[in-house]
Amino acid sequence: MLIITFNQDMAHIALLCSRVLIQMFLVVLLRCRIINAHLRFQSISRELDIRDFYLLRASKTLGVSFVVLIDLFIAQRHFFCEVF
Repeated sequence: MLIITFNQDMAHIALLCSRVLIQMFLVVLLRCRIINAHLRFQSISRELDIRDFYLLRASKTLGVSFVVLIDLFIAQRHFFCEVF
């Protein structure tokens, strides 16, 4: 019974984390679109600010983390369904 409760908790935590990551990813994606639109109107020779560079990298990291959490959630749900 302890293992089943643990799996339910892990699935719930993965779902909550994925929701938070979705929100964070959407905010970063919106910011990256603003940066890209801003760069289009400026000269091509302008280099990215260090903040912009790390923001673009963060969007990739958040995207990968989101995919990993979704995979974890699906795996937990699959295991939980097999127990029953």
